[in-house]
Amino acid sequence: MSALLFTVLLGYLAYSLFLVYYWKTRQPLPPQPLNVEQNLPLPWLAQTSTVFSLTGLFGAYLGIALLLGLPALLGLAAGTVLGLFIVRWWIVSTLKKLGKQETVFEDFLAAVLPDDKMDGTVFAIVLSGIQWVFATSELLILRELGKAALGLTSEQATLLAVGIAILGYFYLLLGGYVALFHTDRIQLIVVCITAVAVSVYFLFRHSQTGWAINLVPRQDFWGIPFLGRPHGLYVWHFAIATVMGLGCLLCSPDTWKRVYQVNKDQGEAAHSFRRRVLTFLAVGLLPYVVLLPVAISATGKVEVKPCCPDPLLFRGFKLPDVAFNKALFAVFAIPLIASFLSSFNGSFLASVHVMVIWARKITAMSSKLSIRSLPEEARFYQIMMFTLLAISAFVFSILYLSSQYQFKNPWMIGSFLMGGYALVAGFLIGTAGTVSRLPRYMLSAGFLFGSILWARYFLSSPAYCQCPTLWSIQTVPVGVGFCLALALLCAVIIFVNGRRHD
Repeated sequence: MSALLFTVLLGYLAYSLFLVYYWKTRQPLPPQPLNVEQNLPLPWLAQTSTVFSLTGLFGAYLGIALLLGLPALLGLAAGTVLGLFIVRWWIVSTLKKLGKQETVFEDFLAAVLPDDKMDGTVFAIVLSGIQWVFATSELLILRELGKAALGLTSEQATLLAVGIAILGYFYLLLGGYVALFHTDRIQLIVVCITAVAVSVYFLFRHSQTGWAINLVPRQDFWGIPFLGRPHGLYVWHFAIATVMGLGCLLCSPDTWKRVYQVNKDQGEAAHSFRRRVLTFLAVGLLPYVVLLPVAISATGKVEVKPCCPDPLLFRGFKLPDVAFNKALFAVFAIPLIASFLSSFNGSFLASVHVMVIWARKITAMSSKLSIRSLPEEARFYQIMMFTLLAISAFVFSILYLSSQYQFKNPWMIGSFLMGGYALVAGFLIGTAGTVSRLPRYMLSAGFLFGSILWARYFLSSPAYCQCPTLWSIQTVPVGVGFCLALALLCAVIIFVNGRRHD
């Protein structure tokens, strides 16, 4: 089974790399490699693939579906759809303020980054850093999936994850957004076919009684503070998950690019508006509709066991090993890796694009920096290599520390990342997408103190545990509260400053 699976996997990866080479020869990269908007096919499908990746690989979305039932899952879907519409409004309004006849996505990206060097540098580094950490988290989780699904040793699973990451790097190095959008079509087809097939299988094998039980919200998670467990718990779960789904998209330059491309390709006519609404609804809802049977049916298969010092507070879990069901894991292995490639490539390229645009803005603002002499293409290759090295160093550092201190929790990095999403989303919501409206240095100070506060909370939270724990999901309401409090603070400061100037 493993030999056959490896053969299929290598065939899939070789075919994807061939597609990159084919489209690279048909459309060579321009002098500005990321300023590509023509001949990018089906951007809405690519965004759907990204949502699949968040759901199936990152763990946060799937964890909510497994633990909390239907209201939270509906909240995630609603937040995803709402986020796509808000990002679209944000892009259109920002580009209109520029007053240009012809605009490109890089105009929007440059306008999002503050003009102040300190605040702009901090914001660009945080945006890129979130994508780096996200990519690192995916590598670590893919490594665990390699051990569980393929029966690999720790060393073999590490080589698998890093090898696929390097392959994804060459995808982007050769073809940029052209490679990303074309390979995403193949990845989405693989993921969709498998998800639909498995969902149909579970639909007939799972009892209706079990389905009904698993749709009901769990009482142990996301309780309403000071109010016990009233019927309003359903609405509470829906609201928290909506903010979470919205925040993840607001913080993703990869999503910004795809939404911009959908809006550009579909135009502004009335029939285009209706088509765009249907597109965003399909993009936001399809992954949840398809994966709902999987999530419901898999709920009972999570192995619960004591993990940390207090088993009543920390309930651990682990993935079932390859001996559990070889055929089922063989079916899931290829789409999981396809999903990983889609999300890893998108987050990798998004982080590079942010840094390229910020380097361009810095060059325009100052003539003293040596980066001024770099051509845009050379700058792209330089930042690509730096990003790969940074992610690789981060992965191996975490693996080394894990072996030294007995930490076996690859999901911990993703849980910690929720604080970064909350910070960025809070600033963007509170400033209506224009963080430069804040007083000078407030953005930098906010990220500094916000990071310290989140780190102090996280070190005492259930997510900071030596092994995976179901209770790490308890950090989500805290992150949502953190996001909304920061958004309110920013809105008040902007309002007060506006009154003073009046």
